[in-house]
Amino acid sequence: MSRNLYKNAFTAETTLVTVGDDIMKRTACALTMILLFLAIEGIQFVKPVMAKTMTVLDDYPTIQSAIDAADEGDRVFVKSGYYTETLVINKSISLVGEDREHTVIDAQRNLTVVQITESGVTFTNFTLGNSYKPEGYGRYAIVIGIN
Repeated sequence: MSRNLYKNAFTAETTLVTVGDDIMKRTACALTMILLFLAIEGIQFVKPVMAKTMTVLDDYPTIQSAIDAADEGDRVFVKSGYYTETLVINKSISLVGEDREHTVIDAQRNLTVVQITESGVTFTNFTLGNSYKPEGYGRYAIVIGIN
């Protein structure tokens, strides 16, 4: 900050003015008004939400029940095992098997083992099998149909 002396020609008074004090006061006032406006309008500053990890067999009995309970961005970890179910993944989550050779999903002769209907899905470390091919249809282990 610089200080300047100003002399009033009519009164012969000398005034000391600090350049920058006025700018700082105006800035502080403007910031206070903005924060007051935000508080009155009820705008809240959002904290980032941390993704959860849920474990199949520890937290949920089936893979699909863990998928159903998951929120966008969550991770479903599937322990090694033999799972007889078909899956529909309809939200952006990560589905991770413990070991590709020993985390098996058996569709029990259903047409599709896994159907993914949402973008942003990670699906890794699984062995898929036993989908069914009725006459006139293809055989599908995974069907991806993003809306």
